[in-house]
Amino acid sequence: ENSSVTASFAKELLASRGQDEVALVGLGTGAFVAFSIARVMAEEYVPAGLWLVNPPLGLPASSSLMPGVLKDCPVTHLVDKDSTYGPGWRYEVATCGPFCVATYEDVSDMVKRVV
Repeated sequence: ENSSVTASFAKELLASRGQDEVALVGLGTGAFVAFSIARVMAEEYVPAGLWLVNPPLGLPASSSLMPGVLKDCPVTHLVDKDSTYGPGWRYEVATCGPFCVATYEDVSDMVKRVV
């Protein structure tokens, strides 16, 4: 799940952040990539936040083998107002921090919620 490319990117991001806070945003399939990067980062640094926009819900079982892997990283699961799929429970169990699910009206609304 945490490929060497994902791990390498996470480590590079950590090395270049200086004193800056880092938050991650992923849209669609990219949400799983952001989730994977956050998992690697949390080994050394807990991200300031993780926003998952319309993330895939059919995740590998291995993604929930370590509940709380994101430590206290706040996770926001954003879905389109017309979404009909179920809850992202695997993302929820990955954090010991705040978790919320919210809907957005359109792309502008989504951007406002993330930025």
